[in-house]
Amino acid sequence: MKKNYLKTTKFNIQDENKTDNLRYLGDWCFNLEKKLKVKSDYYLKSQDKKEEKFKYILKLKDRVLLSLIDNLNNRHNINKDLSYWNFLIGPWLIQFLQVLYDRWLSIENNADNYKNDTYTILGNIPEEIITPDEMHTAKHFYYHDLWNHFIYGEIIKFKNQINFEIRSVKLENLNQKIKSRLYRTNLKKKIINKIFFFSKLFYSKNKTNKIIFSSDLHYIFQIKLFLKFKQFPIFLNLPPNYSSNEIDKNARREKIDIEISNGFEEFVSFNFLKYLPKSLLENYETIEKINAKFYQKFKSENYFIPQLEICDQLKFFLASQERSNKILYQHGGAYGFLNYHYRELIEIQVSDYFLTFGWDRKNAQKYLNEKDKKKIIEFYPVHLRNKKINTQSNDAIYLILDEFPNYFYEYHSNYDAHTYRLYFQGILDFISNLDETVKEKLIVRLYPEKHNEDAHKILKNKFPWLKIDYGNTDLNKKIIKSKLCIIANNSTTFLDTFRSNIPTILFWDKKIIESRKSCEKYLELLSKIGVYYDNPESAALFCNNNKNIYKWWNDKKRKLTIKDFLRIFANDGNNNIDNLYKILNSEKKN
Repeated sequence: MKKNYLKTTKFNIQDENKTDNLRYLGDWCFNLEKKLKVKSDYYLKSQDKKEEKFKYILKLKDRVLLSLIDNLNNRHNINKDLSYWNFLIGPWLIQFLQVLYDRWLSIENNADNYKNDTYTILGNIPEEIITPDEMHTAKHFYYHDLWNHFIYGEIIKFKNQINFEIRSVKLENLNQKIKSRLYRTNLKKKIINKIFFFSKLFYSKNKTNKIIFSSDLHYIFQIKLFLKFKQFPIFLNLPPNYSSNEIDKNARREKIDIEISNGFEEFVSFNFLKYLPKSLLENYETIEKINAKFYQKFKSENYFIPQLEICDQLKFFLASQERSNKILYQHGGAYGFLNYHYRELIEIQVSDYFLTFGWDRKNAQKYLNEKDKKKIIEFYPVHLRNKKINTQSNDAIYLILDEFPNYFYEYHSNYDAHTYRLYFQGILDFISNLDETVKEKLIVRLYPEKHNEDAHKILKNKFPWLKIDYGNTDLNKKIIKSKLCIIANNSTTFLDTFRSNIPTILFWDKKIIESRKSCEKYLELLSKIGVYYDNPESAALFCNNNKNIYKWWNDKKRKLTIKDFLRIFANDGNNNIDNLYKILNSEKKN
């Protein structure tokens, strides 16, 4: 009897070339071109099941966190509370559990296909190569074939249902690869560093400031807020780099103590510490020692945090400021809109105040408790453009694409790695249905990160005439020259084009991008005025039938509807700085 070989990822193992009867664990083993042709057998067949998994991970995260608190407090001889640890590791923890559960279920739901006639080859991958130095960089590990091959191998070893052999493989250090891309120093960063080194001469460790920003965010807004508080501008920079310590294999072999109700939780209990970023285990004391010296002059009553995906050294410092307010700011579009969204949820939970782009607590997720809902403050997108643009003389039609990594990395009611093929097929259908006069003016803007490297090849092969913008230049400089922008995903981009008065239409499948109940009426209003479409064919028909886009866009009723939409999801910011100032001053008095 011939054995079937199971290929778990696209990671290349030389001996696989000699195998017959090749089987693939999932469509992440294929490039995008093949994904468009094969029928996916992914375990999530409906959005309802995805939401079930989301709810399960929310509860599991809290149980795992409590066990980790005990473990890390004892290990580092400290006594930090739940609030400290949830701010520090909660966002990483919930995402990692979602990723780990997805990889587990990918094998679990195909178990019947992998009897004794199936085998695979696992690479001999040392933990030093595969363990993230920081939580900040961990997300980028989940995109890589090497890391996913390692995790699938860990699950296969634990379940012991599939025969496997271990072989030496060609390796790369993911920490070095990811850091070299994330920490490139551009001209803007160099200027900021020079300003920081000059301005820190005026800082004092004896002074407690009113407000400090944790990272760069629209400096005009920062200066306005500093002036409101009558405070000298303080720009929080990163401390010196530290040398990463060796892996502590003994510590990583310990179990975490959680009540176990299924096989996945048993796997988590036995293996979780093995996957912790080194900043939480081996490098914790090193980071704290450097922080204690570097951040002496950065005491503040309030810390304004534009996003939680920040360097771990800075995050350690912010977590330690237990008597200060942590003001988190909405990071990107789709917040307040998607049916469920883990980043919005955890960011509100770990904040003292959460500033939105305009929506209030009535639009909060159903999984947020009443106490956390009270943290929500209607604000505005300070980093988005607020200048109206006249597009009457423009001629280009811009189709702006999103991309998603090849591997799943979060449960949310939006497109993801496994529905990207449906998204991209919609893009192809849209272009195919355009008439010749529209095609002549069409430019397709690719996503800069290019997770799916063959996307542009598919577009060029199918539409040789197509003009492609490869995403190497500033998007803002391109869209201000466009006659019409077309966006097929719920993201920040269309909020920016709306605010800039650039004619825009949207299309996406409402079964995949699910909006929360409180927001369905807004999508319906956009549909009634011809701005939103639920399929690519009707969006293309609009482009074919509306040659005078400028006149269409400036219809009075249409402009009022868009204005009402922006008031909720991308407010213009009138008086909001004053409101924030009053709230923080009131907090101090109380």
